[in-house]
Amino acid sequence: MGLAGRRRVRPVGDIVMQDYIAGLPKAELHLHIEGTLTPDQRRDFAARNRITLPDDAFIAKTPTPAAEGQSPADMAAWSLAEFLRLYFLGLETLRTAEDFRDMMVAHLRNCAAENVVYSEIMFDPQAHTTRGVAFEAVMEGLLEGRRIGREFGADSNVILCVQWDRSPESAMATLDTAKPFSDEIVGLGLDSTAVGTDTSDFELVYNRAEDEGYRLTAHCDCDIPGAAQRIRDCVEILGVERIDHGINVLDDPDVLALVRDRRITCTVCPTWRIGDPGPRRITQLKAMRQAGIVVTMNSDDPGYFASRTMGNMVSEINRAGLFTEAEIAQFMVTAFEHSWAPAETRARHVRSVHDYVAAFERPSHG
Repeated sequence: MGLAGRRRVRPVGDIVMQDYIAGLPKAELHLHIEGTLTPDQRRDFAARNRITLPDDAFIAKTPTPAAEGQSPADMAAWSLAEFLRLYFLGLETLRTAEDFRDMMVAHLRNCAAENVVYSEIMFDPQAHTTRGVAFEAVMEGLLEGRRIGREFGADSNVILCVQWDRSPESAMATLDTAKPFSDEIVGLGLDSTAVGTDTSDFELVYNRAEDEGYRLTAHCDCDIPGAAQRIRDCVEILGVERIDHGINVLDDPDVLALVRDRRITCTVCPTWRIGDPGPRRITQLKAMRQAGIVVTMNSDDPGYFASRTMGNMVSEINRAGLFTEAEIAQFMVTAFEHSWAPAETRARHVRSVHDYVAAFERPSHG
């Protein structure tokens, strides 16, 4: 019997269930390393590098947009624009290979503490090289951080993201610069805001990346104008095998069928902001799973959201009461199975989830 077939449901907030989630081997496929920076880390890096930034570069969390007089699309656009403003302001504090190493190590230490044993971690080189930070410094720091992380049980791979709102020529130049490190980069992504851009502008970039052996993903942010069509274009024009976010497949039956039938992975982020009552998008997460979509749960930018890192986020999702313990475990199995880790690594982590669930279901755990 598969994990999803085990239907026992513990009470919401049950302490045994909280222990179960804490010990469950976890993976996430959608995390921006620059988005892990906490306010304290931003302050420390700013002081280290003698950088002066406005006070809102160090705020604790992304605020919830005011709803009065705003359409859902307006609220989504405001939320994304405000988040990106704070995100790019915060990464101004990163200047040296040491900064990137320390950022990666801090995140992976937290992963180890929460049993997040494997992560696929995105980074935004254009946001650094345009500030005069050498690509080599970024990679030196991130790769050293990954090596240290593996020593304490937090494995990872990195995904190079180019930006929707920068030119395809800049993306091509970034691939040129990345070439000496291509064996250390598992995939190519597209992030930042896609509003006002044309997916086909990046077709040649993605063709080249595929030829060079990169796995392919792209952000299709939630509820932005034309979100469902953007998902279709990323699949049909860019040839992606993964959509980051992707909840708007639910808006169009044809797009949903396309993503389902091609087994495109959607990396949903049921995060929440200060002022939100709790996890967002979990009803969409459940609906996507029920519709046969390959879907995972991810923390996205834990330094900027009230939801914080995976361990806290998954625990709070459990409290919402929409998923059984077996379904929570199945999300992790799906993430491991559809990760871009080597086959033997994927299989080992899937076995670890099954073994953990089997051990937890013995009578001694009630």
